[in-house]
This record gives sequence, structure tokens and C-alpha cells, in this order.
Amino acid sequence: MQAKIVNNKPKPNRPFPKLMQCNGIEGFIVLMYSSNNLNNLNSRGKGTVVSVGDSKDWSLGEYMEDWSPHLFSDFEGTLELSND
Repeated sequence: MQAKIVNNKPKPNRPFPKLMQCNGIEGFIVLMYSSNNLNNLNSRGKGTVVSVGDSKDWSLGEYMEDWSPHLFSDFEGTLELSND
């Protein structure tokens, strides 16, 4: 499966579920379902990887209930998924 980011214009404070991009890994995007507290460094979020980008540690479709949402920002744009 191929993921292609077409447009990205971040906007803060979108409601869950939402796409969130990792601040430290280009093109790494998670569909975040929820978070217990975005303003707390100890908060944890639940989500699925929808674009691995430059990540060497994650695979497309991986799910985790222990994401650190403070390492992500809201993604506003278009993410195209295809079977290529």
C-alpha cells in the first residue's frame, strides 16, 4: 500500500478522531482516536499508523494505545491511500 501526502496545512485543536503528524519524523501520520489529556506530558493516545513516512520503526496499520500526543501536531491536508 502506498501513502501520499498531497497537501498539509496544520490547524490546531481539531476534535478526535483526527490525523496527527509526528513532529520529529517527516511524513509519519497516525489516525488518533483519543487522548486522555493533550496538555499533559504523561498523556497517552490511541491510534493507527496510516503513513510511515521516514520512520524505520513503524509499519502501516500498526495500532498502539500508548502514543505520546505531545510529540504530534494536527494534520490538515490530503492523505491519499492506494493499493500500488
